[in-house]
Amino acid sequence: MIYRGVVLLLLLAALPALAADKPKRFEITPFGGYRIGGSFEDDDTGEDYDIDDETAYGLIFNIRDKAYTQWQFEWSRSETAVDVPVVNNGPDKIDLDIDYFQAGGTYLFDGKQVEPYMVATVGAAYLNPDDIGDSETYFAFSIGGGWRFWPTQRFGLRLEGRVYGTIVDSDSDIFCQTGPGENTCLVKSQSEVLWQWQMLLGGTFRF
Repeated sequence: MIYRGVVLLLLLAALPALAADKPKRFEITPFGGYRIGGSFEDDDTGEDYDIDDETAYGLIFNIRDKAYTQWQFEWSRSETAVDVPVVNNGPDKIDLDIDYFQAGGTYLFDGKQVEPYMVATVGAAYLNPDDIGDSETYFAFSIGGGWRFWPTQRFGLRLEGRVYGTIVDSDSDIFCQTGPGENTCLVKSQSEVLWQWQMLLGGTFRF
């Protein structure tokens, strides 16, 4: 009887350790960062209209697939501005919100407390100019990599660099405004890919 009691106590004592060792399947990472680059080349004038470098923020959700792979879903937003040609004494710059909605995979390299990784995704880029022009949605992709630091099993830090490519059809009209007696497109772009780079730092919660 005493023997059974000792065995039961040992099993109960081991339960927290067993739960801690169980692989966590889900990770959620709110992040902040900085996004740079990107311009539209006007087909009529050959002039480049640059997107301002600006802060970014978003959310990353990972689901464990195998020991070294995860599914990833990401939303990233930057509230920036872009140069535009002056039309009818209008502004030479407009506010522009750029959202990336991406899904893909993460490959994890060997590491316990410091874990290098690579990520590749595909999805959409949503460009929404403020007060002028219609919003546009384009196919987009990203590739990047970084490190995840795990001071505890349930919380870590994520440091990442990523490049986004947005497929903008050649000779497409963008930032178009329609209204009574007025149909104007500010830029007729001849660029095929809009490139942007982003650095981020986030806190990862694993469960």
